Amino acid sequence: LGRERVRCVTYCGELHGGYGFSRNWVNPETDLFIGPVAETCEAAIARGMPKGKTKIAGFLLRPEFYEPATNVGPGADFILLLSASSRGANNHIPFLEALRREGLDIEVRVLCGRSANTLTQVENWSQKNEIPRVRIVPFDANIASLLRSVSAIVARPGVGTTCESIVAGCPLLLNCLGGTMPQEGITVKFCRKYRLAQTLHSPNDLARIVSRWKSDTSQTAAIKRNMAMIRPKSHPRGIVTSVAALA
Repeated sequence: LGRERVRCVTYCGELHGGYGFSRNWVNPETDLFIGPVAETCEAAIARGMPKGKTKIAGFLLRPEFYEPATNVGPGADFILLLSASSRGANNHIPFLEALRREGLDIEVRVLCGRSANTLTQVENWSQKNEIPRVRIVPFDANIASLLRSVSAIVARPGVGTTCESIVAGCPLLLNCLGGTMPQEGITVKFCRKYRLAQTLHSPNDLARIVSRWKSDTSQTAAIKRNMAMIRPKSHPRGIVTSVAALA
């Protein structure tokens, strides 16, 4: 009736195909399917997306991840970041206990999300234990700056934190305690493919790996090199440009 056809674009943030890559991401009638890495677009094509309507365009992250870095890293000290979901889901206390048993005198920066209960638990624990040294990070911290200032991050294998860590060059320790959800499994698969992370299946795994990484910096240096090699060179502006070109 004289109206212009509505354009439809899918940006899929997943990093790999296989079990866990939802078929709902793919609609062959979509005008454009955008994926952050080649594996994403290959998974879409395998599910029927026309190759000519796919585009690899890099990560879609907050602006601070594309600003010049002001941090040069933690220096000689090993600083570990324990992440949590926005609601505070975490394994902070078991991880801190494992580090204490190992006698690791390191700084641990802790995110508690919006959970007052998690914040109280970590504060109470840190008051009773001298090592590791705990520093609670505000919920509204600049995550890009934070990731660039630590030696490694412990986080669930979610695609968002994984992409942020790759851009910031922060070695990953993937928290797989209790197993992984299907969508987390494909993130683990991507990290294993490019050797970007170590997986944790118990709190003792964390203590063991941190002890090794603290004494042998070549291991985290290798992860940082791998991250630099696969880090997309594109900027989110390119995604906006691709979408605008369809108008």
